[in-house]
Amino acid sequence: MAEFPTQKLTNRQLKFSYWYITHKLSLRKKLAIFLVLVSLVSFGYSIWQLIFYFGNYEYDQASINRMINGSSIALGALENSRPSSLNLGSIQAMPQEGSITDFSLTAQNPNPNWLSTFDYQFVKPGVAPQTKSAFVLPGETKDILDASAVGTTAEFKIFNQQWRKISNYDALKNDYFHLTVSNENFSAGQKPGDPNIVTFDLLNDSAYGFWQVGVRAYLLSGGEVVSSNYLTLDQLRASESRNVSMSWNHRLPRIDQINVVPEVNFLDENNIMKIGE
Repeated sequence: MAEFPTQKLTNRQLKFSYWYITHKLSLRKKLAIFLVLVSLVSFGYSIWQLIFYFGNYEYDQASINRMINGSSIALGALENSRPSSLNLGSIQAMPQEGSITDFSLTAQNPNPNWLSTFDYQFVKPGVAPQTKSAFVLPGETKDILDASAVGTTAEFKIFNQQWRKISNYDALKNDYFHLTVSNENFSAGQKPGDPNIVTFDLLNDSAYGFWQVGVRAYLLSGGEVVSSNYLTLDQLRASESRNVSMSWNHRLPRIDQINVVPEVNFLDENNIMKIGE
């Protein structure tokens, strides 16, 4: 005897099937109404958002512009709080006698309130490099020299660079920096092997002494720099005038002008002599 599928259904399942069949049309209508209501609500919300957007467009744009301008100001303040890099020129080579060359490079500090200190090397092929230290005062442009060096070409390397922000730089310079040069004189060697000598008087006309003072000297012929030299002086006391000599041990052309430029890092507290020292 064949079995009908309904014989395996429970009474509850049979009742639910009967209820679904008798209410199928009404359920479809209710579902359709629900979907229409959902669509109307979504459409209405979209229309409201469009009205809100266009109604507040100018306000939103103004807010965005304020955010952009505020970010620009903040970025500008951040940039102003950091020093710009030194501007380094190309290496200038002034050939001297034999394989001797005077190398120089211009360093410009574009920051009016930042001191730059660093170590550097003029690296020449086949020559062991010497590491030296230098500084560039705020807003200063100066030459970094490697005088009477062996070699004809060089590469400049800078490392261990440090920056220190300086307040009231102009006032500090007015108080500390009063180095003046006078009585410059050039004496050419009388015979081969004799040194060429530059002499001058260096006056520290300030109330502060310095442990180290540097001097750059340039020799000119026909208005052009033909050689340079650098000398470090120790313990130049306040109000002291010192006679200084610098020598060139190679032949030079006829020298018709001397330019002596003193320098001192008066922003380094360790370079300032205390009273009584």
